Amino acid sequence: MYNKNIILNILVNTFGKDIETYVQDCIDKMEIEEIEEYFDQDIDYAVLAMINQMLVEDYEVEGGEGNQQIISGTLEVKAEIDGWSKWEEIEVFKESAEIPIGLLYEFQVKDKKFSDLYLEYLY
Repeated sequence: MYNKNIILNILVNTFGKDIETYVQDCIDKMEIEEIEEYFDQDIDYAVLAMINQMLVEDYEVEGGEGNQQIISGTLEVKAEIDGWSKWEEIEVFKESAEIPIGLLYEFQVKDKKFSDLYLEYLY
């Protein structure tokens, strides 16, 4: 019934905004040294510009009570981030870079409705 493409469609269409918000939160929590590895220039901070691609690396379907299931697995998000620097209260755009972000995901399926997305940062 499920495959990686179906799971990806569910994640994008049902939980896309939640994933985007979570990815931005992950970027906000990263140390600047970790983010700078993806840039050719020094930056002061980075913001999510867009999600370029999502790839379901694996998934597992567990049957629950009645017609309830739990779907979980790992997802790689290729996020385009914009690097910025501050110079005397002026914010200066430096460049964009793509960064891979690995996530553990889990959500419930009940009566063909998807809910309760859980995300956890892996890398």
